[in-house]
Amino acid sequence: MTGTRPHSATLLARNFLAASTVLWAGVAPAALMVEDERRAAELTESLSSTLPELGFERGQAAPSLDAVVKRLRAGDLEGAEQLARETVKIHPRDAAAHELLGVTLGLRAQPKEALAALQTAIKLAPTRSSAITKAGSLLLAMDRNDEAIEHFERALRIDPADRFAHQRMGLIREARNEIPAAISHFEKGLTGTPPGYIGVKINLGRLYNLSGRFEDTVALLDGLAEQARGAELNANVVLGTAYLRLGKTQEALARFNKAATAEPGNAGYQLARGIALRDTGDGAGSLAALERALKLAPDNIEAQFQRIETLIALDRRPQAIDALHALAAANHQPLRAKSRLAELLLDAQDAAAAAAMLRELAAETGAPRPIVTRWLAAAQASGDLAAATTAAELLQQRYPTDPVAHFEAGRYFAFATQYERAEAASRAALKLKPDDAETLYLLAAIESRQGKLKASIDTARRLVKLSPDSIRNRFLLASLLQANDQAKAAEAEYRNILERAPEHGLALNNLAHMLAERGRTDEALPLAEQARKALPDNGMVLDTLGWIQHKLGRHGDAVATLTTASTLAPTQGAVFYHLGLAQQAAGRHPDARLALQKALELAPQEDWASDARTRLDKAPQ
Repeated sequence: MTGTRPHSATLLARNFLAASTVLWAGVAPAALMVEDERRAAELTESLSSTLPELGFERGQAAPSLDAVVKRLRAGDLEGAEQLARETVKIHPRDAAAHELLGVTLGLRAQPKEALAALQTAIKLAPTRSSAITKAGSLLLAMDRNDEAIEHFERALRIDPADRFAHQRMGLIREARNEIPAAISHFEKGLTGTPPGYIGVKINLGRLYNLSGRFEDTVALLDGLAEQARGAELNANVVLGTAYLRLGKTQEALARFNKAATAEPGNAGYQLARGIALRDTGDGAGSLAALERALKLAPDNIEAQFQRIETLIALDRRPQAIDALHALAAANHQPLRAKSRLAELLLDAQDAAAAAAMLRELAAETGAPRPIVTRWLAAAQASGDLAAATTAAELLQQRYPTDPVAHFEAGRYFAFATQYERAEAASRAALKLKPDDAETLYLLAAIESRQGKLKASIDTARRLVKLSPDSIRNRFLLASLLQANDQAKAAEAEYRNILERAPEHGLALNNLAHMLAERGRTDEALPLAEQARKALPDNGMVLDTLGWIQHKLGRHGDAVATLTTASTLAPTQGAVFYHLGLAQQAAGRHPDARLALQKALELAPQEDWASDARTRLDKAPQ
């Protein structure tokens, strides 16, 4: 089963078979609408002369019931019905007889009579789950979903291990997009299935994929997809999708090729091949597969969008843009088409045009939050901060229960140095999603910018407690401790980081700088040298090394290092200040005067500015 449920009464038998206990073991009659041989084999296996799926002890009617089963297995549905009716007349109080009559009538596409027979079986044996489950399947096929759910839930109260009831409930929950509940039912519905069973594993694998549980999909279907036939070829597509998301493109392509080779006229399988071929770098092959899919199904919108992505990958952007305009004009997912157009405009450095298009989309009723988020980013990139502010405000107004909306607004307000609004937005996000790492990180940075160092340290400690192995979070805490003059605690955090990541350039640099400021220059020097190796093009890292070299009296080395630093960080006044002091110490007074003048030009209000002026006044002309 793939979970697709027909709504026509003429297809009733197809659904009923999936939950019944009887199926002909040979080639099934076309009227039965058998979906695949493996399902037929599984259902046949579930039936034996002792009627285990019916769940009854063998009574007086058992020999007659065995005869009904034999006729069903032989494909003699008419004879099976006649015999089942005779058995019911002889044994009117035998629940198993009524249940088997219901099964037989269901197979003959007589839903109302089948349901009546099953309801009689339920009345005669109300504590047995099998007839209840079958009645639920009939009701489901008849579009009487609420009644079907009541039956399945009743069956599961009687027998929590009723796998057929779990499978049917899984299909219902899946159709309602209740993914966690559907997964739970499908997992329970697999208990007791034979090793080669596929069936609802396809549905479960698809839901695992939707939940990001790609490894679980591989564990579920790997080894089974290869033997899939008919409708169960979809197992290859589900498994291939999991491989694709795990970055195993060749394995994914093999699965998609398997399905497409078995059914070359299936547009969906060609579509899957096209996506995988693009991800393996075969743009030409991808385009051919996607155009084949569109030839088979010209109205397949997903294939049209994927063809556009392949055109972009092939650097045929004008064609891609034309195709996106055509999709938008034809009203084929215009939101998606225009949003992708805006992304292409952003890639082409036309942020203003992208922002204008996204603003138009954001104004539409029901526009999803990502559209407004992209408008905010495009407006910010274009320098239109008024529009960006409007977008940030709209995020919070339109999506008040979405933590991501508040987070994005908070991040923008922090960029715009509107720290009070940024803090409020971050706290709103945390109220909706407590202990979110990204939001806590943002809040700690905002609190630091506001001068709330103690609060920012507390937030960073909370973050580290949540993710103790995160180097990024520990570095934030260490930096904040250092800024708050908690040198001992900061040193401990930096050393903790370096135990885990010995080549972390910024941690090496900051620890070296802190030790040098505390007079521990001999300890600081090797750390600064390691930081330079890790980050050779970072001007501030070279500034730290050069300043330590100067403090150690290695003025020639310091001048060389700080000269390079000033080239790499030409807007940092402190670098030129340090360079000027090193040049003075090295006796290079004209160069020192120029460096100190440059330092004051860049940062006249810094703490060291007074010393720089004094040195200039006293420096030889």
